[in-house]
Amino acid sequence: MNRTESNDNGASMGSKGIRRSHQKSRGGCSFCKRRRIKCDERKPSCTNCVKRSLWCSLNTNPSPASTPENAAQATVFEPLPGNHAMEECDESAFTLDVQDLQLFHHFCSITSMTFGPTPHVQQFWSITVAQMSFSHPFLLRAILAIGGLYMNHLRQNSSEASGWYKNKATAHWQAAVRLATPRLSAIDAESCDPLFIFAMLSCLQTFALGPQPGNFLLFTDDSEMEWPIFFRGLRTVAEVSVLFGMTEPARPLAFMYGIANLDLETLPRDGPVTSWGTALRNLRQIMMNEVSGEEERAVYQDALHRLRAGFAAVFGDSDTVGGANSQVVFAWLYHASEDFVGRLQARQNLALVFFAYFAVLIKQIDGVWMIKGWPDHLIAGIYYTLVPATRLWIRWPMERIGWFPPPYITLCDATDGLDMSASSTEPPFLGETILTHLQNTIAENFGGSTAASLGSHQFSLDDCPDLTSKIAVVTGGSEGIGYGVTHTLLKHNIAKLYILSVSKEVVEGAQDAIAKDLGTEKANRTKWFQCDMSDWKRVKEVAEAIKNDADRLDILVNNAGRGIMSFELTDYGVDRHMALNHMGHVVLTSHLLPLIKETAEKGNVVRIVNQASNAHQAAPSDVKFESLEELNKDLGPNGQYGRSKLANILYARYFARKVTQNGHPNVLMNATHPGFVSTKMSKEDIFEPYPLGGYAMAVGMEPFKKSQWEGAVSAAFAATAIKESGQYICPPAIPEAGNKLAQDEKLADQLMELTRKIITEKTRSQSVDKGCPMDDLVLH
Repeated sequence: MNRTESNDNGASMGSKGIRRSHQKSRGGCSFCKRRRIKCDERKPSCTNCVKRSLWCSLNTNPSPASTPENAAQATVFEPLPGNHAMEECDESAFTLDVQDLQLFHHFCSITSMTFGPTPHVQQFWSITVAQMSFSHPFLLRAILAIGGLYMNHLRQNSSEASGWYKNKATAHWQAAVRLATPRLSAIDAESCDPLFIFAMLSCLQTFALGPQPGNFLLFTDDSEMEWPIFFRGLRTVAEVSVLFGMTEPARPLAFMYGIANLDLETLPRDGPVTSWGTALRNLRQIMMNEVSGEEERAVYQDALHRLRAGFAAVFGDSDTVGGANSQVVFAWLYHASEDFVGRLQARQNLALVFFAYFAVLIKQIDGVWMIKGWPDHLIAGIYYTLVPATRLWIRWPMERIGWFPPPYITLCDATDGLDMSASSTEPPFLGETILTHLQNTIAENFGGSTAASLGSHQFSLDDCPDLTSKIAVVTGGSEGIGYGVTHTLLKHNIAKLYILSVSKEVVEGAQDAIAKDLGTEKANRTKWFQCDMSDWKRVKEVAEAIKNDADRLDILVNNAGRGIMSFELTDYGVDRHMALNHMGHVVLTSHLLPLIKETAEKGNVVRIVNQASNAHQAAPSDVKFESLEELNKDLGPNGQYGRSKLANILYARYFARKVTQNGHPNVLMNATHPGFVSTKMSKEDIFEPYPLGGYAMAVGMEPFKKSQWEGAVSAAFAATAIKESGQYICPPAIPEAGNKLAQDEKLADQLMELTRKIITEKTRSQSVDKGCPMDDLVLH
């Protein structure tokens, strides 16, 4: 009911002291009364009705319903003459042929049966709507189009028939839109019901066409959206229908208000103790953390409250589907505020996350033919539209829908790149190991603790400087993260690049890929040396070959490594993780150091990168690096890997003290963390130590991993742009301290002293003629 403060002449009372209590005006129009909004009672039409192009009950002139021949004279209803003429022409010219009769029969007897589970709803579509269409050609065309699309769906395995029905449906739909458009601007009592049905069919038609690239219902990549106009138009047409009194035949369409009957205030604010209740509580926490303004928060709180009502209606107090139907599912979107929809259309991250939860509701009705494929399509569009830092927020919707981004497959489908990790030495892989490690790595992948630093530490692969005339060495440079680094350096004109890896087949695949992407000339700049970094003798031989072949060395990326795998000894009798990930790179760096210093002394900055990981936090807290016996103790897959990553960081900081700060300021060494990356280690090697539990990391965590290109960013920064030495760089270019062990100078000294001792003893015992890296090893 409208409340006004008026005198007998209708003039407003401006003085607060003369306010008349309880005096009401019943002169507001029907539309404003129904909406419970203030009506200014202007005549012939109030402002609210004029804005919405509605017939106002305050208009003393006959309504369009009573005198249709005068409808065009009412300004608020006047259609475009051109469109009106076209409508009359199309209606008079349209006749049904045999194929149209087939589509009509199919709609009435088969298609309509898919619109609802109850006979009442099915009869409404098959009988009432069919009869109504005889008086409204735009509606007839629309149901022929929907019938054609369903026949197309049923015959999709027959390419010829399928194409014919789809083309026929398209022609009918285009005609339906042309006929309905002018009527939408002049809704009257006669047309409100068929137009409401047409708006409903418009929404169904979008779904029936199937997912289209770049179109995700309420947001698109770059094109205009028609579906929101029709879907949101349902509410406008429904409001007008109330004006004229919704006729009995259209009563089943009131299902769109079904969810409004839920008493939202009786629903638990945090939802029941179910997975969906927990998920919505998490969503609420994200909202509270991300939104500070009261007005903005109110928009999302309203959307969340209605979303909770939708889940309650569909799932109840369990995680199994109870009352899932299209009426309940789409009611959330139907009642969503214009402010929220506007944010969604603008592709704001939080609104997209809410939409992902709505996609879970759509998933519950994907047994309906026109819904098939849409849940996966929507969640994929949301995932790739979200900035990487917010993708973790839709983890639960992705799990419920069963969609995960396809794993990034390199041209070689393998990797020497580093970043599979966990944070415990205990065998139970599905316990705290993965969860604790995620807390450490999510910061770099998704913003986390480093989010505040992102503004001042941005870097991308495109930011690498021109590398003309420079020479680089990349271990493990033909696969995974290493390939990402190799490709990036070549793209920025590195003059020559040496790749050290094990497999000839893999490196040839990498060179072919480079030739395809960057040209044969760039691919020919690479030179491969077969080298297992745990074979120190071979490492020395390769280092000597590089020194003989190159007159300078500007970049050294120590990237190759062994991931989370079981304990194993090398032929030298040393833990393979330490022998390969750390000691092999110490041997390589030490033998290349004379060439590196020579390059630096000519005024060039030489950058050395040790590929580390946040998994260094999985190293035992009591690590001492005091003896070989300590190194050869089985710590479990996570502990072995974590300790070797700790060594990578300690070596960089040791080198900075002993070399950079000791007379060679142009020789820089830094350690990097790539992030949580999709590599062969995380997709295949993880099954070696964890035959069953590996699925959690290989499959379950795939949505949260970076591609090899994203994983290469921090290493590329440290290899081409950093100006400091002894840093631990996390993505994209953020210096971090690492854990307490990673900052311990005494521990670094003990590590390098033990490294020297082990390499000396293990290689000299084989005799000098078999190769002793320590002869030329320079650590001080």
